[in-house]
Amino acid sequence: MRILHIWNTAGVASVIAKFMDRLFGTKSLVVHRRAFDPFGVTTYGELWDCGAKTFALKCLVLARKFDIIHIHSFDKLIPYLKFLYPNKPIVLHYHGSDIRGKWLQKEKRWSKADAILYSTQDVVNEETPKIAIYSPNPV
Repeated sequence: MRILHIWNTAGVASVIAKFMDRLFGTKSLVVHRRAFDPFGVTTYGELWDCGAKTFALKCLVLARKFDIIHIHSFDKLIPYLKFLYPNKPIVLHYHGSDIRGKWLQKEKRWSKADAILYSTQDVVNEETPKIAIYSPNPV
């Protein structure tokens, strides 16, 4: 199974991808923009030297080669991915400040995901969808 991880919040995508590949035999690719990785936390995956629009377009094209798309925080991409690949499973993973207090504001994005994960329990409130699952960040 091929999994595309888009964005790499705090290096979490690198950790998840590396251990999924080792333990379960998946084939993962983590993609992130170099400008947003000043501390070098993308230790497993690729850093791209490109602007926001180019990054998004490259992700949309690359997604066709993968079985599952795991989006880390970059929820703007989900409606486009679902339009292009309506049957492809999309996992959306929020990591904290990206969703804290913004569930209603971002509903048009997260509602199109097939699964929603959140990494910190303090983001939960009455607006949090019932299908969202708590999945703490790997340490």
